[in-house]
Amino acid sequence: MDGLHTDANIKLDILGQQPFFQHLYTQITLGFPLSDGTDIQHVIDRLQTGIKHTADAFPWIAGQVVNHGASAGNSGTFSICRLTGAPIFTTNDLRDDNSSPSFEALKSAGFPMEMLDQSVVSRRKTFATDDGPREVLSVHAVFVKGGLLLTFAASHATMDASGQGQVIAMIAKACRGDTFSSEEIRIGNMARDNLVPLLDDDYTPGPEVSSSQISKEKSEAVTAEGVTNTAPPPPPSGRWAYFTFSPSSLAELKDNATSTLPKDSTVPFLSTDDAITAFIWQSITRARLPRLADPSEKVKLTRAVDVRKYFHVPATYPGLLQVLNFHSHEPQELVQPSSLGVVAGEMRSALFTADKTGQEWGLVGRTRALATVLSRSADKSGISLTATVDPSKDVMLSSWMLLKSLFEGADFGPGVGSPITIRRPGFDFVEGLIYLLPEAPEGGIALAISLRDEDFERLRKDQGFMKHATYLG
Repeated sequence: MDGLHTDANIKLDILGQQPFFQHLYTQITLGFPLSDGTDIQHVIDRLQTGIKHTADAFPWIAGQVVNHGASAGNSGTFSICRLTGAPIFTTNDLRDDNSSPSFEALKSAGFPMEMLDQSVVSRRKTFATDDGPREVLSVHAVFVKGGLLLTFAASHATMDASGQGQVIAMIAKACRGDTFSSEEIRIGNMARDNLVPLLDDDYTPGPEVSSSQISKEKSEAVTAEGVTNTAPPPPPSGRWAYFTFSPSSLAELKDNATSTLPKDSTVPFLSTDDAITAFIWQSITRARLPRLADPSEKVKLTRAVDVRKYFHVPATYPGLLQVLNFHSHEPQELVQPSSLGVVAGEMRSALFTADKTGQEWGLVGRTRALATVLSRSADKSGISLTATVDPSKDVMLSSWMLLKSLFEGADFGPGVGSPITIRRPGFDFVEGLIYLLPEAPEGGIALAISLRDEDFERLRKDQGFMKHATYLG
């Protein structure tokens, strides 16, 4: 992979070959308080130098995603090719802009999503619509009175949240003036192909990959709509907002989930992530119940899972190695308080390998099956991790809890220091999409949630949910 300077053509991970990913960017914003006497130009120079030094060691972060060989019935192959000598770095000074909130005002409000719009804090929006280069990474520094908002926007086809967190940590290390070890350079530049072993030629795809395949009927329905000019129903009105959960609320939720685990459960423990994910799914489903046409029809939750350890890939691998686990329940059953431990336990056991669960298809097998289907498909546009998700009643959750290490590991050196907040900026309404943000140094986590307005209003009036959550906006 360190051959980028010569052949400038690095094939993306097999999971990154999904066409939808090529238009998707993930923005991670770090917030830093700055003293009144901070030399802003010194900060800019430090950041620019650190970004360049990181790209010297890991040249692919300065590249762009390019498609090769696409044609009718063939989505082609996506690779990282040369773009510039360093990731795109831009700045904006809003310290004297009276319409821009100060860092202290942002902090006092809890860094709500409504005060962190992507159009202000990021150079690249979440959904790329332009025809220009699809850069791997861009960095945008916004200086407000008393602080810095530093946003890293990365192509989701090239890295997942864990990988992006590693890239941020590497840039911070370079900004401190530290050098990269040979092992860091090896892992950061390791080859991306063959990380997930494919299944044998005699493998026939079955239910283990059906959730990630768009049905022929669905594709034909979409095509028919285009031919007949049938307008789809207007999207519901909705918005993004943050809620926070205190350390005591998190502890209580975990205790409640543990105490309601079935007596015959083989799950050895529940994580806080398991408990709060189950609680959030319960609460959102309860808020949606009044408008569900068929309360007995099962609802789904997708949970993003980092599968590095299952394939013996270093935790610091900065690429994309993430799949989804699917869970389903009848709404009336799901919302019962006694179901909290049942659902949390199912989420924990879904992370086990097949030899522990006794099931035919464990997490490793399902990942290999998905990679095999992608590898065999000339046209990958019919494959999507969320192909069977109905956002009007289902939930898609991504946990960034592991990015907690950035609070200490992302020290950008004198004049900048370490972030005091990590946020996903506000972007387009995507119904049912949820992010769990990393635990703050003082404890507690933030939840970014996107719901239609009527569901939001019911959720905010739900005593069971608001007993544990605080609304930020």
